[in-house]
Amino acid sequence: FPPVLIPLLAIALALRLYGISWDQGHFFHPDERSIYMRVDCMYRVLTKAPDYSDCTRDQPFQHAAPGFPSPAVFLDADRSPLNPHWFPLGTMIIYVLLGIKLALAPVLHMGLNDLAMVGRALAALADVGTIAMAYALGVRIYSRGAGLLAATLITFAVVHIQISHFYRPEPFYNLF
Repeated sequence: FPPVLIPLLAIALALRLYGISWDQGHFFHPDERSIYMRVDCMYRVLTKAPDYSDCTRDQPFQHAAPGFPSPAVFLDADRSPLNPHWFPLGTMIIYVLLGIKLALAPVLHMGLNDLAMVGRALAALADVGTIAMAYALGVRIYSRGAGLLAATLITFAVVHIQISHFYRPEPFYNLF
């Protein structure tokens, strides 16, 4: 890494993390709200949380079998608690957040606001990774100057900064 790339990545991360709690926990973005609610319901049904029956009242989870699924239940789309029953944005971001919540559950309780902060931080990190990848591609295809130009343009691109404030798949698509 050239010395100028490290501060550029730090500036990019600061721009993407600034105002990460922009909605003060009101979940104004409908896609984000849906993702967090799906993750929370999947977690409650998987762990048989005391209030998991609240989720099974909703149409998508009515037939979900509570608890960790057996192979037969896992392969049954209606009964599997691992089926989010919501696919407009893909499932990768749902499963990543569910995995983090399952991993951290023994240590701390994560509500919807906590899921939002983790998801938005992941989106910001993915977008900073995109900047590093753009630099690497620019250097490989053209020159170090082209890589720095690409990284600088993405660092200050308003659309990248805005999209990384939401837990949506675009920052991850850009990275991968």
